[in-house]
Amino acid sequence: DNGDQLVGIRFDNIDISESATVLRAYIQFSVDEVIIVSNVPAPQPTTNLVIQGELSPDSNTFSNSNKISTRTLTTNSTSWDDIGDWLVVDLEGFHQKTPDLSDEINEIFAQPGWVQGNSVTFIISGAGKRYANAYEDDNPPILVVVVDTDCPLGNIELGATVICDPMNDTYSQDIIVTYQNPPLTGTLDVNG
Repeated sequence: DNGDQLVGIRFDNIDISESATVLRAYIQFSVDEVIIVSNVPAPQPTTNLVIQGELSPDSNTFSNSNKISTRTLTTNSTSWDDIGDWLVVDLEGFHQKTPDLSDEINEIFAQPGWVQGNSVTFIISGAGKRYANAYEDDNPPILVVVVDTDCPLGNIELGATVICDPMNDTYSQDIIVTYQNPPLTGTLDVNG
């Protein structure tokens, strides 16, 4: 609370193979506490952060001899600017999700020595204030990594809404599916 901080977040036992292609990655935070003024959630200060990974194929735990500030950082960095207000305790929503961190993850995974099961650390710096749950809390940060598993789907997008009758709860939406290698036959199940 006494000015800007350098924050490190370490994720253990990353279950992604050395040969995986990372398509997208982000950290999902949850709100730990809300800034309150006169018993109501207050507008929060503008918060602009920069996120980098630790350039290590297997990140060590934090300690007095292995400080956050002395770690070698990835060349790639991601700005997380003008973060929206965090107004509900334990909320895990859009404003608590970082931008894409796949460049940092790919840089870490490309190092000699990276193997499935190793640990990854992210270092966050910048100005502003948000209170996120930590490792020790019930709702710690989660690292989400989406990898290419040779899925034949290239893209899925919504087309025109054909029917929209909220009185009868009837909806029809075109879905446009683009395949990398279209199958000869198959079934596409849509839930919801």
